[in-house]
Amino acid sequence: IEAIGQLASWIAILRTDFASRPVAALAGVVRLDPLPQLEGAPVRLEVQVDRFDGRAILYRGSATIGDHVVGRVERCVGPLLPM
Repeated sequence: IEAIGQLASWIAILRTDFASRPVAALAGVVRLDPLPQLEGAPVRLEVQVDRFDGRAILYRGSATIGDHVVGRVERCVGPLLPM
């Protein structure tokens, strides 16, 4: 879940040309569906930005191992602060 937020943060940082970054994201929905530990298995992260207005980023995202979604966040918002 943290990695999804970090990916969204990098998207926001790039969109502001490194002038701002989101902090303290709030998540409307968090879903976890853990698998048995798969040591060394790659995790695919995906983030979809629903809105970006220069004051905050609204996004959703998921973490997937193979074809199994192990984590999902929806209706997340991260207010932007200067870097």
